[in-house]
Amino acid sequence: MTELANARDLGGLPTADGRTTRAGVLYRSDAPHEGDGGPGLPNWPPALVIDLRATAEHSGAAHPLAGPDTSVRRIPLLEAVVADLNEPSTPVSPAAKDLAAVYVGMLKASAAEFVEVLRLIAVAEGPVLVHCAAGKDRTGVAVALALSAVGVDREAIVADYVRTQANMEAVISRMMGGVLLPEGMDFEPVRHLFEAPARAMEAVLDRLQAHPDGPRGWLDEQGLSPSTLDRLTTRLVG
Repeated sequence: MTELANARDLGGLPTADGRTTRAGVLYRSDAPHEGDGGPGLPNWPPALVIDLRATAEHSGAAHPLAGPDTSVRRIPLLEAVVADLNEPSTPVSPAAKDLAAVYVGMLKASAAEFVEVLRLIAVAEGPVLVHCAAGKDRTGVAVALALSAVGVDREAIVADYVRTQANMEAVISRMMGGVLLPEGMDFEPVRHLFEAPARAMEAVLDRLQAHPDGPRGWLDEQGLSPSTLDRLTTRLVG
């Protein structure tokens, strides 16, 4: 039996006002596979799964966690990155990409999708799992937005992101042979894209904090209503 390599509960993270995030409400992970065992998280399986993978990564196949008690919403991100991953002749090849720039670019290009992710987390009735392929990049930015919005300390958000680094060998092993890491692909030119450096997440948080009203102001500007932000905070913070 296989198991998720990068799954965790986002409970227990400190906020600026001295509270902590609730356990058993928001999870993050790499992509579930058919036949995976439970990851040992409370209240598993989640009531809602938000799958951020590009369409080519799942080809429309049924999600492994879909069932009577678990609904799945697919919100594809990084379609262009997936499309050119194996095209080194493209103007900006994957080997030349910088994670910090990719993440900040996602904030601009996918703001509407991130707003929808946070809205779904806010209104869900039960635990929510957010995942992509590795549970690092698309998931990392989405989670950072949610945690920033509810006041989680910057250092805690960065530390949670960096935790993925220790899981990456197992994540890569699970991804081998898939769309992102097809058989025979030269892995070395893109190895840096499978790391989790603190500076990449710090770049995201810097961009959010640069807004005059901080992360909440940035999200409000992108279309996430103050009432939804309040509901998100109530859901995530104890």
